[in-house]
Amino acid sequence: MMNMLQLKIINQLIHSQFNVSLAATRLYRVQSAVSHQLKLLEEEFGSPLFERKGKRLKQPTALCHKLLPQIESILLAEKNIQSIVAEFADEHAGELRIAATHTQARYFLPAVIGIFRKRYPHVRLTFFQGNPAEFSTMLRQGDIDFAVFSGEREKDPNVNSIDCYCWNHILIARRDHPLAKRRRWGLRDIAAYPVITYMPGFTERNTVQRAFSEAGLEIDITCSAGDTEVIKTYVKLDLGLGIVAQMAYDRKESRHLCAWDLDHLIKSSVTRIVHLKGRALKGYMREFIGILCAQGKSFQSQLRSAKK
Repeated sequence: MMNMLQLKIINQLIHSQFNVSLAATRLYRVQSAVSHQLKLLEEEFGSPLFERKGKRLKQPTALCHKLLPQIESILLAEKNIQSIVAEFADEHAGELRIAATHTQARYFLPAVIGIFRKRYPHVRLTFFQGNPAEFSTMLRQGDIDFAVFSGEREKDPNVNSIDCYCWNHILIARRDHPLAKRRRWGLRDIAAYPVITYMPGFTERNTVQRAFSEAGLEIDITCSAGDTEVIKTYVKLDLGLGIVAQMAYDRKESRHLCAWDLDHLIKSSVTRIVHLKGRALKGYMREFIGILCAQGKSFQSQLRSAKK
């Protein structure tokens, strides 16, 4: 008879690019056991679930494609049942797994986590830093509970996206840079120099490139990084102009750098919290969303005040 392990194997094989060895590792099983369970399920269905080339799985069959939404629903229901049981046992203890970009983890989340920890000292916190392009997959696989990042509203119909706050990009340069001596300049002036900004795949980078592209300009992104502190370091080394998130600049750095708001040149960005739709959220998870949104409003007010 079909069982939960077999459904988890199908799901994990899809997310592991049909690599049986990798799927087995993620399921804490030996490879032979995974292959055996897949064979039993295919015999029960009387039809293969994956096309093969020799012993290797190549791609899902039409039957497998049709079964996937149902399998994901069943696995999500299992997680929800586990969450409800755990919350009933102790709604003040558990684990919270958060994925965020470096900018959010470094500048926005510390205040949120400070408040949350005081209210829920027995909840274990696990952080993942990475590229927003990875976060939807991590949510679907159940690796994280929430993702906090900036960019366009998530298009994945399987997730809920909640706006937290808006922010702008700023331009930073050494005090001896030619632009620091000018009162007025625009995107064309910036494009005349090498630029250092976020890595490809980060929505902050996409927003920057779109602004120049819509103005009919190309920029020479001579260096990129996911860590804002790295970008600022390279600007200080005179490798180029830096375009970073507004909250990443501290006025204490004004001895070495100049900063200008780009809100009139580059579209504002929105930081959001995203979670899997249909997922049963524990009480402390719902509380975390509330704290995050409340702090987002406060954080946005601080950013506005800093511009004055």
